[in-house]
Amino acid sequence: MKCSNCGFENEPGAVVCAKCETTLNAVSQPVEPVDEIETMEPIEKNSKKGNKLFLIIPIIIVLALIIGAASYVSSASNPLNVYKASIKKVGNEIIEKSDDKKSYSISIKPTVSGTGQKDIEKLINKVSVSFNGNYNQDEKEVIFGVNTKYNNKDLLSADIQYHDEAAYIFLNNIFEKPIKIKTEDIDFDSDKIDAETTKKLVNGAVNAINKSFEKEYFSKSTETKEVNGKDTKVNAYKLTIDDKNYKKINNNMCNALLEDKDFIEAYAKVSKKTEKETKEDIKESFKSDDLDQKITFTLYTSGLFNKYVGVKIDTEDMTVEVIKNDDDNYTIVTNVSKIAVKLDMTIKTSNDNIKLKDVKDAVLIEELASSDLSDALDNVKKLDGYESLKSDLKDIYDVDIDDLIDYLKLITSYSSEIDY
Repeated sequence: MKCSNCGFENEPGAVVCAKCETTLNAVSQPVEPVDEIETMEPIEKNSKKGNKLFLIIPIIIVLALIIGAASYVSSASNPLNVYKASIKKVGNEIIEKSDDKKSYSISIKPTVSGTGQKDIEKLINKVSVSFNGNYNQDEKEVIFGVNTKYNNKDLLSADIQYHDEAAYIFLNNIFEKPIKIKTEDIDFDSDKIDAETTKKLVNGAVNAINKSFEKEYFSKSTETKEVNGKDTKVNAYKLTIDDKNYKKINNNMCNALLEDKDFIEAYAKVSKKTEKETKEDIKESFKSDDLDQKITFTLYTSGLFNKYVGVKIDTEDMTVEVIKNDDDNYTIVTNVSKIAVKLDMTIKTSNDNIKLKDVKDAVLIEELASSDLSDALDNVKKLDGYESLKSDLKDIYDVDIDDLIDYLKLITSYSSEIDY
């Protein structure tokens, strides 16, 4: 088909000129003679047109989606809008999980450098810590555990659970009985912080934060970050808070909260105060002096649709950066005075509640005897990671940790009872 604009001879059936990209008008093109077979078989001819239409429609739909998405991203890529959307998303996730009875586990592996003390770094870098927990508001139960390893071998481990107006401490592999602490004074009123109250508090905070910002506080650039071991090009949306805009942000946020009736009502319910007292608390909490140093928040995203990659906080004295490697794993790097602490952190959730441990033989903490603590200290020496730690301390500092354990036993032996 010949282009009426530039005269280029395109292939038969072309819609757009391959040379000048002008839309071709099939009507203006020379009409080729129609074969007798085509004249005799109109159904076949219509079928071919239908097939072409069948192919063109999906292409048009895909193009429309791409154009629509590009338009949306172009609007959303405004740094202020990206921050607002991200903060709103975080708020929604908090609301969704506030009534969640899933169990959580967190494992942390530190790597320290730049201290100038290679021996200390060697010790710390062999330590790993994991936490697990579950909170059941309806049953008024809290379960929390912490486990430490040294050189990938078990060291100290403890579990704490709260129920029936008491806390129980389990010193795993150290003391065979749970230690009971009476907690009648703890206010565990689940009616104060129900799902609706949480929603009002979170939405109020999110709206106040988003209303406090203005477009000129933000900027955008591109950077390269290591994500899951690979260099990745990311969008860097920066929010700068300095002495020029700090008080304005503070005032905007304070006023937004004071005007939010739902937030005031929820805050008053949780704090057991009147709405007037609540407003005075808010005003007082937002009173502040001048900002001593500039703070820069950077939100990292990737791709056209701004997939979350991480965040960074910069001050004159410190930098904290969090990079999300995948759904469960994060890298956290903190730099303070040239000392870098890198944490490899994994967060997982489970639909299974952590089961309460048996507490029928629990010992009240005020009834513990010195012999109980002495036995517990002896059991510390039997932990798998103890020998590795003992060996490293001996090699590095020529310190025998057994002597420290024995000294603690000696102190406890002077008293048959321990006052708390």
